[in-house]
Amino acid sequence: MTPGPSRPRPPEQLWLEHYGLIGDLRSAALIGADGSVAWLCLPQLDSPSVFGALLGPGAGFWRLQPADHAGLGTQRYWPGSNVLDTLFSVPGGTVTVTDFMPLGSDALQTDVGHLRLIRRVTVAGQATAVTSDFAPRPGYGQAARLGEEEGGLRFTRGQQSWFLWGSQPHVPDRHAAQAHFTLSPGEEAWFAVAEQPLHLEPEVLAECLADTHRTWTNWLAAGQTRRTLGDHPHRELEQRSALALKLLSAPDGGIVAAATTSLPEVLGGSRNWDYRYCWLRDSTFTAQALHHLGHREEAADLLKWFQRASRRASPRQLKIAYTVAGMPVPPERSLKLAGYRGSRPVHVGNGARNQRQLDVYGEVISAYFDGLRVGQTEMEDAVWQEISGLAGAVCGLWSKPDKGIWEARKPGQHHTYSKLMCWVALDRAVRMGEQCGRTVPPRWKRERGAVRGAILDKGFNPELNSFTQTFGGTALDATALMIPVMEFLPPDDPRVLGTLEAVRQHLADGALVRRYTTDDGLGGQEGYFLLCSFWLISAEALCGQVELARQHLDELIGHVSPLGLLAEEITPDGQHLLGNFPQAYSHVGLINALAYLQDAQGKLTAETAGHGSGQPLSGRGKSQQMG
Repeated sequence: MTPGPSRPRPPEQLWLEHYGLIGDLRSAALIGADGSVAWLCLPQLDSPSVFGALLGPGAGFWRLQPADHAGLGTQRYWPGSNVLDTLFSVPGGTVTVTDFMPLGSDALQTDVGHLRLIRRVTVAGQATAVTSDFAPRPGYGQAARLGEEEGGLRFTRGQQSWFLWGSQPHVPDRHAAQAHFTLSPGEEAWFAVAEQPLHLEPEVLAECLADTHRTWTNWLAAGQTRRTLGDHPHRELEQRSALALKLLSAPDGGIVAAATTSLPEVLGGSRNWDYRYCWLRDSTFTAQALHHLGHREEAADLLKWFQRASRRASPRQLKIAYTVAGMPVPPERSLKLAGYRGSRPVHVGNGARNQRQLDVYGEVISAYFDGLRVGQTEMEDAVWQEISGLAGAVCGLWSKPDKGIWEARKPGQHHTYSKLMCWVALDRAVRMGEQCGRTVPPRWKRERGAVRGAILDKGFNPELNSFTQTFGGTALDATALMIPVMEFLPPDDPRVLGTLEAVRQHLADGALVRRYTTDDGLGGQEGYFLLCSFWLISAEALCGQVELARQHLDELIGHVSPLGLLAEEITPDGQHLLGNFPQAYSHVGLINALAYLQDAQGKLTAETAGHGSGQPLSGRGKSQQMG
């Protein structure tokens, strides 16, 4: 006899390293090691959540686990895929929950295309009782109206509704439902959330699982044949980073910063931002990483997405971020949710959306430059017109203050990194124009020289022997590590080496690096920023400090989650992942650091053998002191 429903208890908010990510290139879900869907927005990544327990116990979840089970299971991805297993040890056997979001040509061309999340339960060893607690809360924690419908349950909030299908029936009780069933070895239970009612057979879902897994493995394999990275001991982690980046991608090329909103940079604090948008500054580093991984089509699609999005404003009014649909980011507002581990407020939208951040010009033009070097972006008239508009805007804007890469919510300043990237914008625009036989306005070269002079005169502090966060300042900033990476100065320049040492002394704890230590007006002790930590490795590799870079890489990899995923930060005690998750920037930093380290190792090997030319093998990091 099937027990009646009882009020399901909300899942515990786990540390981020106990979550896995699945997705279908439209949205993504976080699955906890307790078998709970703790985060899923529908129909797309920046839509309101349907399951949001990650940000509060009343925001909805869907838990599948052995009956009366306490504790966490272990998680693993299928090899080369984003299909996720959560395994629970039970007396005499194992219960496995397999989660995926359908992807693949066969799935998308049939009724299966209406499915958004599929869950399968299997057992090994002996018959085991299993419980499904289904408590959707659409609209960031609003109660849903549940009703039985042929084949399953419909849950509705306002004008939106979804359908729960299962091979085992759920019994509704107001705003939640439960299923209790027992499986023997060889038996399976299937469940699915769909956009509309469907009459399904488990065989169809099994085919969908096989097709989804095949789609992921084929995508990964296509890049492996063209990747520029050689063999290295972290190949599996590189592949997982590639798969994570793809999960954060939209079909038309945009890549969001993270799958989540408001996972805090300071536990219990207010540094809680919505990262489900596409930041332009990510473009150059992400495109570079995609090239390293062999996924050149994705790198080209990212630039095409930017071209479409940027047409909505003049070059001087360039936005720092857009939605996955290429629309302006919505205004920031707060939700009445408890927050991750008590961190409030919970935000949707982003208050930095209209900030002036001058570095984005350099990052976007640099992405075009890198694409041109590997043949991905032809210099079509429309592309040159885009570059010309951006470069022209930089000529008139570079000398103005801005909010900087860290999106400070206080009056603008003259940030050294912003000026660096303005120089990059003009330098790459000049070089592309000359390479492709285009007419380069003389002003670009004049302003490039002026920016360079200002950085060397005002951005470097001789007493600290380091570049600083702002012109004329004394505070350090990890962005200074990008000076040799961006080819502004050669890696052996004493000012570069001095900056590298200053960052290690004042911002780093071994491999873990803080962005800065200045008061940004937000309060609380921020954790270690993973992107900056990978920048340290890249700079060390470029400067020939190969053994130290290798040691720091090994140390950082010790902070990767068991599934190979990275958040934005590491907690101040170095124990846990922190910030929005998974974070594209962190995975991009890992991939690019691997590339710089491999170049440096190759150069060192060649020089030791007496055959080296003294330049990195692929040309990354080659100094170009132009202008």
